[in-house]
Formats: sequence, C-alpha cells, structure tokens
Amino acid sequence: STLLKILSEITSPNTGSIKMRGRVASLLEVGTGMHPEMTARENIYLNGSLMGMRRHEITSKLDEIVAFAGIEKYLDTPTKRFSSGMTVRLGFAVAAFLEPEILIVDEVLAVGDAEFQKKAIGKMQEVTSGGGRTVLFVSHNMAAVKNLCTRCIVLKEGTISFEGSTDQCIDNYLRNEEDTSSLFKANTSYGDFEVQMLNEISESTLEFKTGEKISFKFIFKFNKKVSAGHIGIGVNSLLGDRVLTYHTKYETTNKISLDMGTSISCVVETIILMHGSYNIEVSLFDSENHTFYNNNKVFKLNIAASDFFKSGKIPNSKYQGVVLQKSNWIINEF
Repeated sequence: STLLKILSEITSPNTGSIKMRGRVASLLEVGTGMHPEMTARENIYLNGSLMGMRRHEITSKLDEIVAFAGIEKYLDTPTKRFSSGMTVRLGFAVAAFLEPEILIVDEVLAVGDAEFQKKAIGKMQEVTSGGGRTVLFVSHNMAAVKNLCTRCIVLKEGTISFEGSTDQCIDNYLRNEEDTSSLFKANTSYGDFEVQMLNEISESTLEFKTGEKISFKFIFKFNKKVSAGHIGIGVNSLLGDRVLTYHTKYETTNKISLDMGTSISCVVETIILMHGSYNIEVSLFDSENHTFYNNNKVFKLNIAASDFFKSGKIPNSKYQGVVLQKSNWIINEF
C-alpha cells in the first residue's frame, strides 16, 4: 500500500525515482480522493479536475458514473453520509469512467458487496482489453488476480522476487507461502491452544491420500474457561474458495467446554478430497457465538491421488471437481 501511495504521488519516496507516462488515477482505500463535506456530484467534478479533465469531459461521463455506482438518489448528499460500500462504489466509478491511462487499484474492492465486485472486475477487464489502458491491481486474493490479470509481479520485502504469467506467479506466491510444520500453536484472548493433523496410525503429518482417515486434534491450555464454545474447521482451495467445513455447531448436540487440558478431536473417516493442496482454516467461537480466533492458513494439507473408487482408475482433477462421492449404479436390461 505504501508503494502504491508513492506511485500515486500521495507520499514522497525517501530515495529513488519513479517514471510515469500517462494520466494516473488511484483507488487505494475507502474514501480515496473524496472530500466528506462535499456532495457526490461535487466530488466527481473535483476528482476529474485533479486528473486534468475539463468540465465538459466530466459532464459527459456523469450519468455513467452515477448509474454504475448506484447512487442516483444520493447524488447531492455529502459523502460523509455514505456507507463504506457506497463510498467504494463511487470512488471506483470515478476512477474507471474518467478514463485515466493508468488505474492503480489496491484491495479496496473487498469492501464492496459481491455484485459490485463482479461489476468492478468486469469494468477493469473492459478498460484493459478495449481501451488499451493499464490497470495496476494489487491483491492477496488469488482468485481475483487470476480473473483479472494477464501478467504479474510477485513482491517480497519491497523487491521483485518473480515475474511472469498469472499462473506462474500464483504458483510461485503460493509455494513461498508454504508452512511445513504439522504442529500449529496459537494464542487467543482465553489462552493458548495447539492443533495437529493425524493419520490413521496417529502420526502427525500434512500428507494424506484420497480415501484415508484424517483427524484434527486440538489441545487447549486456556487460562479462562469457555463453558459453551464451538470449533470450526474449513478446507479451502489455494485460491481461497471454501471446499468443505467441519463444525461442532452442526455436528454435535451441545456446545463444548474449552478448558485447561481439554483435548478435542475431529475425526474424518474418509477423505473425499480430490488430489491437490488445500489450506486448513480454524475458527474458535465463544458462548455468544462470537469468533475469538480465526486463521485461514493453519496448515497446508496435501492430498495424493489414490484408487478411491477401487476401479483401477485415478479420477482426473481437471474434470471431476474438488470432492469425490461414491455412488451406486443400478442397471436394468429390458
């Protein structure tokens, strides 16, 4: 985010130089470029003026900006009255429709609702493919990067660590994010806990095969007792999509007690995941069902291919989806 502010000339660098060719607009966080005391209409004209546009150019785009942002009823309302979602929609619409030659976008789209995010990504694709303009999009959301970008750069500690196609960069980024430990320890507001993934002979490991047994073992060392809590385990794709969920709220009759020395295991008799790698997410909930701990990368679970259906054939992950389900086929001849 700091680098993007430097590129957008919001912050000055201590050393070095930046070379830009073209008109630049940026959307870095909620409210970027918006004066809270000014109306949406006034902010649109202000932003256009700062980008070097003439008033008649801005006026020609006004209706499109307002329609895209969905703020027709609030065009003459001060933006300080807007919700964060409305502010993001307006800011993005201004940046996209006032036709900058370079549009710099941070992960600000995460604030908008799902429908707006879809519209925004569609608009950015239109900007890059139709108008020959550049969108510099920075995100940790690999699904968004995959949908939008054709070329990527992976940054590490302020320097370029990898450059190439989108798929190559995503693979490089995810590979560098790997954690090879099979024991995870964490601290919460209630105290410490640890969790392991165990195979069918109680060995701690990250490597399993489709069809095998897996157990998630939690050991709590809390200072304060959580008399009626819940545990959630999420299995996510490397792009962040939820694949499976195991949750005490839905799979046990009562809430559980999390106390000093408590050991709780979630046993999955048969792994139905297609071969590949997945991130394991862990969430802990108190008696009021509030999340007091969440981590979406506790483990990287690696699933190897196996003859899951006992047919002598290995399912193809490209065509068979993410999970495997056994079924009975009844064939009647007549």
